[in-house]
Amino acid sequence: MQALREQDFKALVDNHPRAIMLATPDARIAYVNLMFQAVTGYLAEEVVGQKPSVLSSGLHSHEFYQTMWRSLNQTGCWEGLIWNRRKNGENYPQWLNIYPVDYQGQRLFAGVFMDVGELTASNERLASLAYYDPLTELPNRSLFQEFLKARVGQRKAGNGCFAVVYIDLDFFKAVNDLHGHDCGDRVLQQAAACVKSVLRDGDVVARLSGDEFAAIVELEDESELPVVCQRMSGIFQAPMLVEHREHFLSASVGAAVFPKHGKTASALLQNADRAMHAAKLSGRMVATRASCQPFWP
Repeated sequence: MQALREQDFKALVDNHPRAIMLATPDARIAYVNLMFQAVTGYLAEEVVGQKPSVLSSGLHSHEFYQTMWRSLNQTGCWEGLIWNRRKNGENYPQWLNIYPVDYQGQRLFAGVFMDVGELTASNERLASLAYYDPLTELPNRSLFQEFLKARVGQRKAGNGCFAVVYIDLDFFKAVNDLHGHDCGDRVLQQAAACVKSVLRDGDVVARLSGDEFAAIVELEDESELPVVCQRMSGIFQAPMLVEHREHFLSASVGAAVFPKHGKTASALLQNADRAMHAAKLSGRMVATRASCQPFWP
């Protein structure tokens, strides 16, 4: 009967569409399924008996892990975005759920995760709807906030700065009103592609709502910010072509720099949003920093 239970367990967990890792209370990996091996690149025999820190990307601060363990100790579970490292050295974002399970009379912790950087399989695609905008296939507000929290945690642990850039399309409502929502959707898809085209590796862009987008942009220093924002605004100077009709839009852009304009994810996003609204009040087609000073006349 014991062997049957083990066989059933292996059949269930090994074929699960999510990556699964079981760890003992003293933080040793006891079991990994086939999807874990596919996502991380590690074979089971390479990680069983190791500490989960073998997967660490090194990007999170000590405080990040303290918060995780505090949640596990107080509530028994934790859920959130975490950056880990594959066997080949590549860092990647995963959405991780940790919760206790009882197996063969032993209390273990199950870590169930999916790679939210590359979601292609159909079952993972369905799961991704909670974190991605189905129209543009960009991260949604919820996932963007998790990315932003992770980036803040990384920068608190080291040096460097980054900007949150808030982008609002000017005159988009007129497209919907005059040409219908199908046309508006295609314009939004083109707008998303335009924003992605001017970002660099390591930058993140999301659709927050309606015609609002936001990006996390790495900076060498704050002096780069005017160029970044001008690039964001400039991509909308050319018309967008939908069904042989040209649609002319512009963008109001606001930016906030970590840590100067905010030391938390919520403060940065709020200040970038305020800067964007200041840009709109200045006459649209303007980029403004969190101090509400325009980058150029």
